[in-house]
Amino acid sequence: MNKTDCRYGIKQSPFYKLSSKKKLAELLWVNLDLLTDIVSNNARYYKVWTKETPGKKPRTVESPKPSLKKIQRRICSILSRIETPEWLMSGKKGISYADNARFHLENKHFLCTDINSFYPSCSKEYVFKFFKNEFKMPEDIAWFVTDLVTFDNHLPTGAPTSQIIAYWAYNIAFSKIQKSAENYGIKMSLYVDDITFSSDKNIPKNFINLVSKRLSEVKLQIKPEKTQVFYPNDYKKITGCCITPKNELKVPNKLRYKITTLLENQKIESLELKETNRAFGLLNAARQIELNFNENSYKRLKSKFIKQNYGEASIKKSAINN
Repeated sequence: MNKTDCRYGIKQSPFYKLSSKKKLAELLWVNLDLLTDIVSNNARYYKVWTKETPGKKPRTVESPKPSLKKIQRRICSILSRIETPEWLMSGKKGISYADNARFHLENKHFLCTDINSFYPSCSKEYVFKFFKNEFKMPEDIAWFVTDLVTFDNHLPTGAPTSQIIAYWAYNIAFSKIQKSAENYGIKMSLYVDDITFSSDKNIPKNFINLVSKRLSEVKLQIKPEKTQVFYPNDYKKITGCCITPKNELKVPNKLRYKITTLLENQKIESLELKETNRAFGLLNAARQIELNFNENSYKRLKSKFIKQNYGEASIKKSAINN
């Protein structure tokens, strides 16, 4: 992996041993009065709504308002510069869910699981401990920063900081799991709340119990219904990708069907703005997995996408750049 944004150790971070709110405000490029108001009136800086997706359970989204989101993006930018282990796939610039699957291509035996209600389960207590213990911040500063990235005593589902902080808040537990996997000759990766294990040999049946135990020690739980074991002759579904028995990375059938159905029902030239954006997004997702997937449709959709969203001038500029 050479596409990450890791540059230095945690002790080189400007957050390390940060000891005053004034310096924090300077670091985040904002007025201290605004930070204080956010901490004092946290709920006022969030919009909470329910997202409904066909075939899935309704999901509560806690989205920070623009003034807070800007601050959180700055915090995220600072945190993303800290070196993290190779097996952490999320929160890294240039690393996608497809890279998470590629990480395991050499192996044939798989165990996949994910963490139940991950962000709502990431408690304010563990976020505070991260800032206090890892960054050596005084307690009052650690709580202050914690209040800038949490909502209702947990990590908010719609905040730009939640992905990277979810790892750091529980990095000790994740590292213990990874070390245990390594001792068994098992490769592990973590992509947000998805944990993937792979090996060239059978993974012990009781290994998932060890994973569950480690997570329960920090008040996290796996989803039994999302826990799957795959064998060499299986088609393995890994974070939205498919690994074939021949160890090839392929676009899964579900995504193929969505793209095919959308493009077969209507000609690309007749797609409305919303349909164009959806089709272009789906094709981009597929091309993360298979680089040249549906090349002809992609080029035509890209041209239409740019035209509908940015105008004719942008098409000419894109053509020159390509």
